[in-house]
Amino acid sequence: MKKILVLTALLLSNLAISQTQFYLMMNPDPNPTTMNSIFCWDQDDCHAVGFYGHYLHWDGSYWTLRSTNFSIDIYKITFVSPMIGYYCGENKGIAKTIDGGETWEVQNGVLGNIILQDIAFWDENNGIAVGGYNTPIILITDNGGQTWQECELADSIHKLYSVTYADETTIVAGGTYGRIILSTDRGASWELVNESTIATTNKAIRMVNSNVGYIAVANSTTLLKTLDGGQTWFEIPAPHLDGAKGIEVVSAIELYAFYDNIIYLSTDGGQTWNNFSTGIQTNLKAIYPLANNICYTVGSFGNLYYAIQMPLANDQIVLPEELSLTNYPNPFNPTTTISYSLPQASYISLVIYDLQGHALTELINSWQTPGAYHIQWSADHYTNGYYLARLITDKKVVVKKMILLK
Repeated sequence: MKKILVLTALLLSNLAISQTQFYLMMNPDPNPTTMNSIFCWDQDDCHAVGFYGHYLHWDGSYWTLRSTNFSIDIYKITFVSPMIGYYCGENKGIAKTIDGGETWEVQNGVLGNIILQDIAFWDENNGIAVGGYNTPIILITDNGGQTWQECELADSIHKLYSVTYADETTIVAGGTYGRIILSTDRGASWELVNESTIATTNKAIRMVNSNVGYIAVANSTTLLKTLDGGQTWFEIPAPHLDGAKGIEVVSAIELYAFYDNIIYLSTDGGQTWNNFSTGIQTNLKAIYPLANNICYTVGSFGNLYYAIQMPLANDQIVLPEELSLTNYPNPFNPTTTISYSLPQASYISLVIYDLQGHALTELINSWQTPGAYHIQWSADHYTNGYYLARLITDKKVVVKKMILLK
């Protein structure tokens, strides 16, 4: 059964992790589902895709639901410019946009019954998509997706999960049983450079530059690293006992990995890892760190989040002294941010009521640790008037009156 969406945005720091605060955002999708991939140009322009062709766009203020002209499951989205992007998925599906995701066109000659797991582009013309089932598949284009050519592989790889460019001509791809293949001629021919005797899976390959790269390996106690453009790979410690399900790089030494709902940070090239729970009871599918210490993540299970990490001097955490509940703006139209502070851990409920006492929606119903929290509420389906936000903790109830003025 396919699950519903979680989208997380985290503000991260190169400093020691001391506190991470999460904020719940509104998901506009009436039928949310698992989201598999996210791509961001900056903090005001992000694209997320998932099962059943679901596609969300973030413009810095709101997430909006867009059409992909596809009902297939989508596994990866990437952009080569703010306007030109691609996604891939099941049925050998590849589609292209030239207007920043407003519209999508299915590429020619790529229909079939095999899942494409990953797609990458070096520039606007040269790209590659990989996937497979019992046998791998590689599709390459040198004309911006007008045509796609299928490559033949001599080695049995079963399935490819990830692909990336090291430079203009060098491409690295990875799949099941730890297999890594390398092309130095833009995908025309391939060489097997690594494999494993155990059932490890290379889930994500990321090259920092033409020499340095990392691979997230599932079902393994180690990750893989290269210093020679993918020719040879050596083991580095994994952040989790079962490896990592995804990895992204900011620089040659700063990288993020994740396993289930935990994100890991390394600032020494993967030799040591700091971890922190995302606070979300769901599994992450992809993360996308930005250079300004913001990192967006997508996954399964139900809500939209972002978090602010606040490193403090000497790693001392300042907790709220009392329970509080506010909202801004107030009056609002049609979205307001509800803020509350918890001086101690508690099971909380945050519900919106009308003045007649009818419960309209429950925004939060979960256990939370001490800290300051923010959540957006959109009232576009409600009429002008007064509404009440009611926060219930283990020891106290507070109510805030809000005014909707369209």
